[in-house]
Amino acid sequence: RWPQGSQKINYQKIKMTAALIRKNGKFLMVQRSSQRLLAGLWEFPMVEGDLADLRELYQFPLRGEQQLPVIAHSIMNRRITITPWLIPGQDLPPRHRPARSRWVTAPQIASLPTSSIIPKLLATLDKSLVESPAI
Repeated sequence: RWPQGSQKINYQKIKMTAALIRKNGKFLMVQRSSQRLLAGLWEFPMVEGDLADLRELYQFPLRGEQQLPVIAHSIMNRRITITPWLIPGQDLPPRHRPARSRWVTAPQIASLPTSSIIPKLLATLDKSLVESPAI
């Protein structure tokens, strides 16, 4: 008998958009709900879809946004493409800001429980933006 080959894995391609909202040298982080995959972890505001979907969900005006390099990420059978946007100096309107959110510096992000996507997103930023309190 010949060995049987393994079953082909069906990969799911997912397109996401992340908002790296920066104000006074801090980034807005939101905590994932208990009903989502990777519950309780901290992340940048993120949606499956494009910038319009992100804006619709969080209801923030876009002004001065800058697209950062697209990153690829894999989780099990998911192949994720994330387009990050740097959005300067604004807060989300209170009614659209998740209950579990906070403003943190880039070094403080390392002390939060996050997925491996977060360091990849931070790596897209220019080093001076991470360290500088401007914006």
